[in-house]
Amino acid sequence: MPTTVRPGQLTSLLAIAVPLLVGFPVIGSRVFFDRSPVVAQEWIFLFGLVLLGGAILFRIRRGQPSRAVAAAFVSGQLAVPALIMPYPLLSGFAVLLTACTLLVVLPAPWDRISFLVVAAGACLFLVPAYPEVVLQAVPAGLVASIALFATIRAAELAQRLARNRHALARLAVAEERLRVARDLHDSLGQELTAAGLRAELAARLTAIDPAAAAEQLLAVQRATERALDGVRQVATGLWRPEFDEELERGTALLEAAGVRAELRLRAAAPPGASWALREAITNVLKHSTARRCVVTTEEKDGMFRLTVDNDGAHASPGSPGSGLTGLTDRITALGGRVRAGPAAGRRFRLLVELPVTR
Repeated sequence: MPTTVRPGQLTSLLAIAVPLLVGFPVIGSRVFFDRSPVVAQEWIFLFGLVLLGGAILFRIRRGQPSRAVAAAFVSGQLAVPALIMPYPLLSGFAVLLTACTLLVVLPAPWDRISFLVVAAGACLFLVPAYPEVVLQAVPAGLVASIALFATIRAAELAQRLARNRHALARLAVAEERLRVARDLHDSLGQELTAAGLRAELAARLTAIDPAAAAEQLLAVQRATERALDGVRQVATGLWRPEFDEELERGTALLEAAGVRAELRLRAAAPPGASWALREAITNVLKHSTARRCVVTTEEKDGMFRLTVDNDGAHASPGSPGSGLTGLTDRITALGGRVRAGPAAGRRFRLLVELPVTR
C-alpha cells in the first residue's frame, strides 16, 4: 500500500529542508572538510537555523504571525550574528538567516523589502574584507529566498484550497439537507393532508354509509402508500411531480373536501409549475375555508402564469409558511417569481410566473 504524506508532515519537512538549504555551505564545509572540534559559535549558528525553521513552521501552520511573535523571531535571529561576529563565514550566513526570517514573518511588501535591504547591507559590509564569503552567500541567499517564497506561498495556497474545499463540502451538505426538507414538505404535505381529510370523512360516514366509509379508508391507504413512495423518491433525488398528475389528484382532493374546482387551462405548463400547483392546492386544503377554487394557466409576455384563487382566505393570513418559502426558492432558481396574498372578496391568490422554454 503506497505511503501518503499528510499536509502536517509536509510542512514539517519543509521547515527542516529550507534552513538546511540556507546553511548548506556552512554545514557542508563543516561535515566534509573541517574536522576540528565544534565551537560555541557554530552551535549558535545551528540555533539560528532552528529558529528559522520554527518561523517557517509557524507561518505555514498558523498563518501571518502577530507583531509580538514576529518581533520575537526577529530579535532572536538578530542575536545570532552578533554573538558569532569574529567568524566571517558564520556571521555572513547568520545575517542571511536574519534576512530569511524577515522574509518569513513580515507581511507583504515589507517581507521582500527587508530581505533585500538586510542581504544587501550584509554583502556591502563583508565585500571589502571577505569577498569569498560574499561569493558563497549570494548564490545561497538567492536560492534560499526563492525556495522560501515559493514554499510559503504554495503552503498558504494549499491551505486556502483546503478551506475552500471544506466550505464547498459544507455548502453541498446544507443544500442537500434543504432539498430533502423541501421535497419532504412538498411530497408529504399533500398526501398527509389528503389522508387526514379522507379519514375524517370516513369517520363521519361510518354510521350512515359503511360502504362509502370503507371506500374512504381505501383512499387513506392509497395516500399513505403514495407518501411512502414519495419518501423513497426524495431519498434518491428522483421525486419530480408532473403537472397533469398533480392537477388530476389535486382536483379530486378539492372535490372530496367539498371545494368546487374550476379549471381554466390556456397554456402548457413548463417544469416547476407542478410544484406550485401542489403547494397551492395543499394550502387551500389546510389553511382555508374555501368553497370554490379556480386554477388558471396562461401565457403572457413570454411568461407562463399559474393562478390559484380560492374564496376562503382567513382575515389575518399571517406570514408565509415554509411551503411558500420553499416554493419561492424553487421558482426563483428557475428564473420566475411568486406572488401570494389576499385579494378582494376574502379571496387568497397565488400567482406563479415562469419563463416559457421553446
